[in-house]
Amino acid sequence: MRLLLDVGNTRIKWALLVEGRLERPGALAHQQENLGERLVEQWNFETEPEEILICSVASESINKTLDDICITQWSLKPRFMRVVSPSSGVEAGYLQTEQLGVDRWYALLGARGLGKDACCVIDCGTAVTVDVLDAGGRHQGGWIAPGVALMQRSLNLETANIDVAALTSADSEAQVWGRDTRSGIQQGTEQMLVAFVTHAYQHACQQLGGTVNCFITGGDAQQLMQKIEFEAVYEPNLVLVGMAAEVESN
Repeated sequence: MRLLLDVGNTRIKWALLVEGRLERPGALAHQQENLGERLVEQWNFETEPEEILICSVASESINKTLDDICITQWSLKPRFMRVVSPSSGVEAGYLQTEQLGVDRWYALLGARGLGKDACCVIDCGTAVTVDVLDAGGRHQGGWIAPGVALMQRSLNLETANIDVAALTSADSEAQVWGRDTRSGIQQGTEQMLVAFVTHAYQHACQQLGGTVNCFITGGDAQQLMQKIEFEAVYEPNLVLVGMAAEVESN
């Protein structure tokens, strides 16, 4: 049994890899003082893991906390995953492979494991990333943009008289046009995200000469799925799927 951790900018997600299956998935925001205690409570497994693998884009302090917990809890030092290309049928498209985010890499491996056709991978978290694979598993590159919450927070920093956190909405059911400041911000930032991913998907289809599979993951993925007008598959644990694929292939 292996414990797989996907550590993003906001949350830690995990699952146990048991005989090729992902079991007991969970998630926890890591911006909290009692993170160690909360994780120990969550990781009360009947069997101790034989290996712990971590895919992290978080800060060094978060990584150290996780390292310390694993050593204290199981006397196991976790292995932090890196981008190694090619792997599991995927070849990185970055000119300098080490600059490709490890979370994006394992999301690509996950998508490849779910289907061998050309695909577009959209990860909607703190940042929104789009990556494209051709049918041969060659990474074409990707786009990066701020996520919805990040765009909204930027209004706090760069505009006067707008406090997103303090706003109350009189029109939470606005369909298109916001009728107060909060709904205007909410609708505006969501529409920017929808336009961004729609254009990326259309560009991928045009470049690769036909409709491509699309996988969407990340904290804002379900919200996005309700608004896009192209077909996509929601996979909340796509990075963990990719980590499992690499472990199984090795």
